[in-house]
Amino acid sequence: VDRFSPASLEALLGCPLEWALRYRAGARAGGHALPPLYLLNGSLGHRLVELLHGDGAFELEEADLRHQAETRLETLFRREGAVLLRPGMGFERGQLERQLVGAVLELSRLLRSAGLRIAGVEQTVEASWQGGKLEGRLDLLVATRDGRYAIIDMKGGMSIYRDLLRSGLALQLAAYAFAHGGEADPAAWP
Repeated sequence: VDRFSPASLEALLGCPLEWALRYRAGARAGGHALPPLYLLNGSLGHRLVELLHGDGAFELEEADLRHQAETRLETLFRREGAVLLRPGMGFERGQLERQLVGAVLELSRLLRSAGLRIAGVEQTVEASWQGGKLEGRLDLLVATRDGRYAIIDMKGGMSIYRDLLRSGLALQLAAYAFAHGGEADPAAWP
């Protein structure tokens, strides 16, 4: 059975040769043992939200959430982002801490003002599609009090994603909504 993710679909639509080499032939570009800093920053941000959700921290008052986020982030730097603890990385680490803690606080404010709660973090979804499987992982699945769902895909500062949403070309979110909604009425999709 063919398995597709939003990333593989984007590769297929953007460059069929890349898709064939990467997803069919399994060819991978060589590279460094450490991820580029922007990928590490994104991973740390995702993990921070995941851990805070597991702690129930999004239910806390803002000052307590801030403290919990700072504490969790300090531990994450040691466990998953040690490259940021190297000499000379203090500025980058401090900047990332301000950005991630600020993003967590803003996420909490937005969720509260919209009457939403986090229903799932890094939730795996799968649906039948074109004789194969469409699969992925939702960054955040949020729900209203009456049980309606929405999907939040966390991205870091790149305006290209905003442009994709505005132009109706946000394939990743569309695929996730389809996979989460399954065969249900499209009007009920997140």
